[in-house]
Amino acid sequence: MRNKPIVVIIIASLFLGASTLTRGHDWGDDFASYIMQAGSILSGRTREFVEHNSFTIFESSSQTGPVAYPWGYPLILSPIYAIKGMNPLALKLPGLCFYAGFLVCLYFLIKSRLTRSESLLIVSLFAFNPSKQYIITRHAFLLVRHHQQ
Repeated sequence: MRNKPIVVIIIASLFLGASTLTRGHDWGDDFASYIMQAGSILSGRTREFVEHNSFTIFESSSQTGPVAYPWGYPLILSPIYAIKGMNPLALKLPGLCFYAGFLVCLYFLIKSRLTRSESLLIVSLFAFNPSKQYIITRHAFLLVRHHQQ
């Protein structure tokens, strides 16, 4: 099988990524809003979420983010939130899956432009990146962006 090395790299990346996920999350980034939006989707209270968050944003001394983020990623988190509740470990799994999809797309995008060894090396550099630890949209956007090319 010609693509065996890339399959091994992606499986190793998924295994390593899953084994290093933690049950907690740091204070940075926008993950709390994604999770609250996912909860509001499940409860059918998206309008209330926007109203409450508008008050928080506009009454704060500094605006730290939008009233609501685009609803796509919270929609992706919703089934996990419905099954596992507020479980950061479970909520990190979609990012891990999107990242694996990005690695596949990256490989097929660059394999015609570089040698096989160079392609595998570049994918490996991305594959063993510790950014899979967070509840973030970047992984989904990486996949969508590279899939469109």
